[in-house]
Amino acid sequence: MITKASSKTPGNLPELISYSPSGRPSLTRRVEDRLKCALILGYLKPGDKLVTKNIADAMKMSVTPVRESLIRLSASSALALTPSHAFFVPIITSEQFNEYMRMRRLIEPELAEKAVLKMDANGFEECLSLCQKLRSAYERRDV
Repeated sequence: MITKASSKTPGNLPELISYSPSGRPSLTRRVEDRLKCALILGYLKPGDKLVTKNIADAMKMSVTPVRESLIRLSASSALALTPSHAFFVPIITSEQFNEYMRMRRLIEPELAEKAVLKMDANGFEECLSLCQKLRSAYERRDV
């Protein structure tokens, strides 16, 4: 289970596992996955500056895989890069947010349908339980 980290140290982020063809993720991929997790969970907030050396120190590794992962995340627009080569979490406008939500409404129903058709009974029950928890959280305005 992935839980939100309570400390502001990137080294304390939940460890995600991603596999490379050899079965072991590269250091760059491990850093990238941990930073993605931090973004998704709200651990990193819009406007937060990411300092390569601080992340490398927290993860007890050299700056090279950290820098490579930050570059990859900025190439996919998950992070922004300033002219002085500083990385930060982008601040999105309400128009951008609305556009992202519009795109999700277009693609997610079809993806959900395809996923449900491939589920066994246990998977379907688990999915139904998660949907009910999400709806309950939404009704409490706890999302």
